[in-house]
Amino acid sequence: MLTWKLQGFPGLTHQAGQRGLKELAQFVEDQVVKIIEREEARLKLRSSLRVFARMDVGLMAGEEGRPHYFVNEVTRAPHCGLWLSHDHERTVKSVSRALGIGLRRECDEVSAFLCPTEYTGN
Repeated sequence: MLTWKLQGFPGLTHQAGQRGLKELAQFVEDQVVKIIEREEARLKLRSSLRVFARMDVGLMAGEEGRPHYFVNEVTRAPHCGLWLSHDHERTVKSVSRALGIGLRRECDEVSAFLCPTEYTGN
């Protein structure tokens, strides 16, 4: 459950908070669309932000007491923080390789625990 006791917005009612949440969601959607449109127009490529976008949005009180939103950061695709790219094929191969190595080790440990005799694979 969301609470609306935000610092800088004293007396914010639940109803006003719900309206504010809708306003914030619309702000985020509008900004993502604008960023995608600008990127695609500039690069003449389909933006990877259409697949996944994480937007860090700040909130501060304006002089008249209304909330003002601003975009702190936009992160594309969940793997970009690790691989710094959106090359799907390379990322899938890299993740698959890492996952395979990790699962193999885990399976070997479980097998050794459950079957203390050495398995020859035949």
